[in-house]
Amino acid sequence: MAKHRPTYTKEFKLAILAQVNSGLPVAQMARENGIHPQLVFKWKSDFLEDPEKAFAGPGNPYKDQAKIAGLERMVGR
Repeated sequence: MAKHRPTYTKEFKLAILAQVNSGLPVAQMARENGIHPQLVFKWKSDFLEDPEKAFAGPGNPYKDQAKIAGLERMVGR
């Protein structure tokens, strides 16, 4: 049986990062929320790299763009 990989919302990730930035230890935050500490560090590096595009959500943006282009072609007919 395959393991289920949990998904976390952007709001949850930002809340965790806000608590870590306020001075709480990463290990404590991870323990309280049932996540691995390394995941918090990854979220932090993703956010620091590009805050606007961090945590864009699941899925491939190319698929969304391709779907929009296909719908625009249908409307143009």
